[in-house]
Amino acid sequence: MRKARQRTLYCTPVEKATIQAAAVKLGDPVSRFVIASGLRNAAARGEGPVGEALELTGEEQRSLVEGMERLTALDAALREPLPGIGVTALEALAFVHRLLAVEPDRPQPPAPDVSGPPSGLFDRLGPAGGKR
Repeated sequence: MRKARQRTLYCTPVEKATIQAAAVKLGDPVSRFVIASGLRNAAARGEGPVGEALELTGEEQRSLVEGMERLTALDAALREPLPGIGVTALEALAFVHRLLAVEPDRPQPPAPDVSGPPSGLFDRLGPAGGKR
């Protein structure tokens, strides 16, 4: 095995402080941290050995893929024209949103009074459908 050799890296004082803080956080010497970081970056580019194991387990990866497949299917369904009306579900939702949107400077209409007897047409008709 070859003897380790010293190398010089050039960086700004801010970069050096960032590297040192990251190494301390992991409990590694700066040299080990820099080497491991370089190996991980090379592995991510497909240019070197794998530096660390994946963060997700195989089951977690499968679950993530299945979730993305469900989201993709939902997206496709929302973009399909609804039968008989010729608009997509997304367009219908956008219409309802615009219809129900409250403008910030417009006062909200008062809530209907549901505490007493109904008012309106039936009051004018009187009891028994208008027979007085």
